[in-house]
Amino acid sequence: DAVAEPKLLFDGYFSNVAYAFPHDAVKFVTYDALKRSVLTSMLPTPVASVIEGAIAGAISELVTSPLDVTRTRVMSKKADVYQEY
Repeated sequence: DAVAEPKLLFDGYFSNVAYAFPHDAVKFVTYDALKRSVLTSMLPTPVASVIEGAIAGAISELVTSPLDVTRTRVMSKKADVYQEY
């Protein structure tokens, strides 16, 4: 169907936004909280920033991993075919 095909370009867009927003929000809030921690005063600034960024990224991935799985499944499904995982 020629009308439905352009719509398929946006299939999964909502799930992508639903994943990206919480992922970035958790990452930035966690990073900001870690920047105010004791770690910054104990280590040189670049080293502390790398460690804080790594911890914030890991926490963000841990929290939003189920959303990432859902997003990937929605975006990789075949049109008009339901497949249970």
